[in-house]
Amino acid sequence: MENYYILHKNDEGNIVYSTFYSVDDYTKKVKEYRTSGIFHKCVTKDDLLSLFPRFSIAWEAVDNTVKVNMAKARTIHSDSLRTHRNKKIAALDVAYMRALESGDSATMLKIAAQKQALRDIPAHPAIEAAQTPQELIALTLDVLLPKEEETAAPQPEPEPEPEPEQEEPAPTQEEPATT
Repeated sequence: MENYYILHKNDEGNIVYSTFYSVDDYTKKVKEYRTSGIFHKCVTKDDLLSLFPRFSIAWEAVDNTVKVNMAKARTIHSDSLRTHRNKKIAALDVAYMRALESGDSATMLKIAAQKQALRDIPAHPAIEAAQTPQELIALTLDVLLPKEEETAAPQPEPEPEPEPEQEEPAPTQEEPATT
């Protein structure tokens, strides 16, 4: 059984899609939209998927077609990344508390750097640079996270070892000269 799809504006002016399971229902709705002047576009399933339904809030009607508003899509994607990164930060909070309890300052520094890297992800320059929904979707947490060596906490400079003290030679006693 084939489904039929219509993209149309809802009462709030957003582009949404409706799925119809019969040709009769689909045809009735198309006629209704035409007579009422409501923006609509009949699409195939492939057309619908090419618009990336996860960005449906960013859909806009432009020249009798539907396009993804990339500025809105970037915001949606950043919000999604925040949701996923918050779970990772929560897991790191547990590890940080364990390190704090054991006094492991090296681990604490490393975890703090990892958490900061996660906090920085939603503002990553690659998100703003993405020009298509495909490019945005490719920007996952794993892709955007710096490699571990890049997020390693700065290690404190080792203190220079003190110079070994020079032993002063013990005073020598002069032996009387023998003649």
